Amino acid sequence: MTVQTGVDAAPATRWDDTAPWWGGAAWRNTATGGGCSTGFGVFQGGVARMLSAAHCANLNVLATDPTGQTIGTVSTRNVSSDTLLIAGSSGGRVFNNSTNAAGNVVSEFSNQVIGASASQVGNFVCTSGAYSGTRCSIQVRARNLCINVRDFGTVCGQVQAENTTRTNAVGQGDSGGPVEIVNAANTLQVWATGTNTAIDDTNTAVACTGYVTTGRVCAWRMYYEDIFSGMAGVGASGVILG
Repeated sequence: MTVQTGVDAAPATRWDDTAPWWGGAAWRNTATGGGCSTGFGVFQGGVARMLSAAHCANLNVLATDPTGQTIGTVSTRNVSSDTLLIAGSSGGRVFNNSTNAAGNVVSEFSNQVIGASASQVGNFVCTSGAYSGTRCSIQVRARNLCINVRDFGTVCGQVQAENTTRTNAVGQGDSGGPVEIVNAANTLQVWATGTNTAIDDTNTAVACTGYVTTGRVCAWRMYYEDIFSGMAGVGASGVILG
């Protein structure tokens, strides 16, 4: 056995993840500098890929984490489902809980992904965006919607959900991040149920949680792409299990 002196390894966080990449982490579009969140790890042709939102980047754009580590390039993109795949190794876990106004970790953990579940009206879901942190008490109000996303176009397969406490459900920067159903039998596990698409910032804007910067907008009514229609749009066969 050889003993070496070095620096203690730091745990991965939403803002400094490492391969295999997890859902709910921050990623950067290197072409524009824009920020979004990673979604669930999925399989495409038997290869692990990272799901996120199509409005976050165009094809062949390099995606990195906020520290500059390369995640991969955008290899598949479907505007009509607002989903894309990043060609980077991904795993079957998602980050949960929060960051503060500076983006630093306050309290954070990860959950095992145990499968995918279609959204049903009345379901309670949680979102896990890198910017807002984990938000719960969000109830599904409608499904199978087509919506017009400002400056992007029409997106179908959408689910409308609302935070029943009328506080932030999701906000800018959370796009592409996981929407999950907590396993009631084991709260350390979650079901994948969608990826964040849009907010109703005209009628339901509220104060943001988590990473708060000047001009960032959040809302209590949100729209997300159902996990099954989202995966179908990019040719993904299933979520990666933790």
